[in-house]
Amino acid sequence: MEDGIQVRDDAQVTIDNCTISQAQESGVRVNLHAVVTVRDTAVSNNTVAGLTVDDLDNSFSGGSLTITGCTFASNGYGIFQDTSQPAISVSNSSVTSNSQWGVFLQSGTVDGCTVSGNTVGGIWLEDTPFDEAVNDDRMPLISRVQFGDILV
Repeated sequence: MEDGIQVRDDAQVTIDNCTISQAQESGVRVNLHAVVTVRDTAVSNNTVAGLTVDDLDNSFSGGSLTITGCTFASNGYGIFQDTSQPAISVSNSSVTSNSQWGVFLQSGTVDGCTVSGNTVGGIWLEDTPFDEAVNDDRMPLISRVQFGDILV
Protein backbone atom coordinates (compact mmCIF):
# COMPACT_ATOMS: atom_id res chain seq x y z
CA MET A 1 0.00 0.00 0.00
CA GLU A 2 1.43 3.37 -0.98
CA ASP A 3 -0.61 5.56 1.41
CA GLY A 4 -1.89 4.43 4.78
CA ILE A 5 -5.28 6.15 4.27
CA GLN A 6 -6.40 7.96 1.13
CA VAL A 7 -9.47 10.21 1.23
CA ARG A 8 -10.82 11.30 -2.16
CA ASP A 9 -13.70 12.89 -3.99
CA ASP A 10 -16.57 14.17 -1.83
CA ALA A 11 -15.87 11.89 1.12
CA GLN A 12 -16.60 13.09 4.65
CA VAL A 13 -14.23 11.30 7.00
CA THR A 14 -13.21 11.51 10.65
CA ILE A 15 -9.98 9.78 11.66
CA ASP A 16 -10.08 9.55 15.45
CA ASN A 17 -7.69 7.97 17.95
CA CYS A 18 -5.70 5.99 15.36
CA THR A 19 -2.06 5.05 14.82
CA ILE A 20 -0.88 5.35 11.22
CA SER A 21 2.70 4.35 10.41
CA GLN A 22 5.16 2.94 7.90
CA ALA A 23 3.35 3.81 4.66
CA GLN A 24 5.53 3.87 1.53
CA GLU A 25 4.12 7.30 0.65
CA SER A 26 1.96 9.32 3.11
CA GLY A 27 0.27 8.13 6.25
CA VAL A 28 -2.84 10.08 5.24
CA ARG A 29 -3.45 11.58 1.77
CA VAL A 30 -6.39 13.94 1.22
CA ASN A 31 -7.41 15.16 -2.21
CA LEU A 32 -10.25 16.53 -4.27
CA HIS A 33 -13.33 17.74 -2.38
CA ALA A 34 -13.04 15.77 0.86
CA VAL A 35 -14.10 17.06 4.27
CA VAL A 36 -11.70 15.52 6.78
CA THR A 37 -11.18 15.74 10.54
CA VAL A 38 -8.12 14.11 12.09
CA ARG A 39 -8.00 14.09 15.88
CA ASP A 40 -6.05 12.41 18.66
CA THR A 41 -4.10 10.38 16.09
CA ALA A 42 -0.40 9.41 15.97
CA VAL A 43 1.15 9.53 12.50
CA SER A 44 4.77 8.35 12.28
CA ASN A 45 7.49 6.74 10.17
CA ASN A 46 5.86 7.41 6.78
CA THR A 47 8.27 7.89 3.88
CA VAL A 48 6.94 11.02 2.11
CA ALA A 49 4.78 12.71 4.76
CA GLY A 50 2.63 12.09 7.77
CA LEU A 51 -0.23 13.87 6.02
CA THR A 52 -0.34 15.15 2.43
CA VAL A 53 -3.01 17.37 0.87
CA ASP A 54 -2.91 17.50 -2.92
CA ASP A 55 -5.16 18.25 -5.84
CA LEU A 56 -4.89 15.65 -8.57
CA ASP A 57 -6.96 17.58 -11.11
CA ASN A 58 -6.60 21.20 -9.92
CA SER A 59 -10.27 21.42 -8.94
CA PHE A 60 -10.11 21.34 -5.14
CA SER A 61 -13.10 23.24 -3.79
CA GLY A 62 -15.53 22.83 -0.97
CA GLY A 63 -13.24 20.63 1.09
CA SER A 64 -11.83 21.20 4.55
CA LEU A 65 -9.18 19.69 6.79
CA THR A 66 -9.08 20.05 10.56
CA ILE A 67 -6.26 18.49 12.59
CA THR A 68 -6.35 18.61 16.38
CA GLY A 69 -4.56 16.80 19.19
CA CYS A 70 -2.35 14.77 16.82
CA THR A 71 1.33 13.85 16.72
CA PHE A 72 3.37 13.77 13.51
CA ALA A 73 6.83 12.34 14.13
CA SER A 74 9.66 10.78 12.12
CA ASN A 75 8.00 11.18 8.71
CA GLY A 76 9.39 12.85 5.58
CA TYR A 77 7.27 16.01 6.00
CA GLY A 78 5.04 16.18 9.07
CA ILE A 79 2.16 17.90 7.25
CA PHE A 80 2.54 18.79 3.55
CA GLN A 81 0.04 20.83 1.50
CA ASP A 82 0.65 20.83 -2.27
CA THR A 83 -2.33 23.04 -3.17
CA SER A 84 -3.79 26.30 -1.89
CA GLN A 85 -7.17 24.74 -1.07
CA PRO A 86 -8.53 23.93 1.40
CA ALA A 87 -7.29 26.09 4.24
CA ILE A 88 -5.94 23.68 6.84
CA SER A 89 -6.46 24.14 10.57
CA VAL A 90 -3.80 22.53 12.78
CA SER A 91 -4.26 22.93 16.53
CA ASN A 92 -2.91 21.50 19.77
CA SER A 93 -0.69 19.07 17.88
CA SER A 94 2.95 18.02 18.05
CA VAL A 95 5.08 17.99 14.88
CA THR A 96 8.56 16.72 15.69
CA SER A 97 11.61 14.95 14.28
CA ASN A 98 10.51 14.87 10.63
CA SER A 99 13.26 14.74 7.99
CA GLN A 100 11.81 17.64 5.92
CA TRP A 101 9.65 20.57 7.08
CA GLY A 102 7.44 19.97 10.08
CA VAL A 103 4.51 21.91 8.61
CA PHE A 104 4.52 23.04 4.94
CA LEU A 105 1.33 25.00 4.21
CA GLN A 106 0.02 27.10 1.35
CA SER A 107 -3.12 28.11 3.26
CA GLY A 108 -4.13 27.56 6.86
CA THR A 109 -3.67 28.14 10.56
CA VAL A 110 -1.35 26.68 13.16
CA ASP A 111 -2.43 27.22 16.78
CA GLY A 112 -1.16 25.85 20.07
CA CYS A 113 1.26 23.38 18.45
CA THR A 114 4.74 22.17 19.35
CA VAL A 115 7.00 22.18 16.28
CA SER A 116 10.57 21.08 16.96
CA GLY A 117 13.46 18.93 15.79
CA ASN A 118 12.44 18.90 12.11
CA THR A 119 15.54 18.61 9.90
CA VAL A 120 14.83 21.23 7.20
CA GLY A 121 12.66 23.60 9.25
CA GLY A 122 9.62 24.04 11.46
CA ILE A 123 6.89 25.85 9.48
CA TRP A 124 6.96 26.93 5.82
CA LEU A 125 4.28 29.25 4.47
CA GLU A 126 4.28 28.90 0.68
CA ASP A 127 3.73 31.93 -1.58
CA THR A 128 2.85 34.24 1.30
CA PRO A 129 5.62 36.78 1.90
CA PHE A 130 5.07 38.36 5.31
CA ASP A 131 5.42 41.94 4.05
CA GLU A 132 2.66 41.42 1.47
CA ALA A 133 0.41 39.38 3.71
CA VAL A 134 -0.29 41.75 6.58
CA ASN A 135 -3.50 42.96 4.91
CA ASP A 136 -4.12 39.83 2.86
CA ASP A 137 -6.72 37.20 3.77
CA ARG A 138 -4.38 34.52 2.43
CA MET A 139 -1.95 35.04 5.31
CA PRO A 140 -1.93 31.91 7.44
CA LEU A 141 -2.38 32.55 11.13
CA ILE A 142 0.33 31.23 13.37
CA SER A 143 -0.14 31.68 17.08
CA ARG A 144 1.04 30.02 20.26
CA VAL A 145 3.44 27.71 18.44
CA GLN A 146 6.27 26.10 20.37
CA PHE A 147 9.62 26.10 18.50
CA GLY A 148 12.02 24.10 20.63
CA ASP A 149 12.28 26.13 23.83
CA ILE A 150 10.61 29.26 22.43
CA LEU A 151 6.85 29.81 22.52
CA VAL A 152 5.71 32.19 19.76
